[in-house]
Amino acid sequence: MPQQITHPFDEKERVLRTLLPTPIYSDGVFNCGACMKHGNGFSYHCRDCKTDLQTTCSSKPLVHTHHSHPHQLVLSFSLPPGPTSSETFICRLCNWVTEIVLDSTGFLFLKE
Repeated sequence: MPQQITHPFDEKERVLRTLLPTPIYSDGVFNCGACMKHGNGFSYHCRDCKTDLQTTCSSKPLVHTHHSHPHQLVLSFSLPPGPTSSETFICRLCNWVTEIVLDSTGFLFLKE
């Protein structure tokens, strides 16, 4: 894993995030700004804005194409995340919002 990254999660300004092995917070837990889940291990931390990203969220694909929609779908960081097994994507051309779900067989499908 790289020691420092910039990430599209920080849309307004490119901030430098530093890899931390444990959270800097007194309770030993961080809240991922992308998926809103709690973590207690490695994270990318921005000391200026005091936000964290799980390493898994920082490495997820940012765009997805699917045969059921004519445009490219972009991972949304501004909409609420979907359930545990899904991610929220938006089409920037037609503002269509969907969740991409990975089912138990490993098949990706769109949920409207």
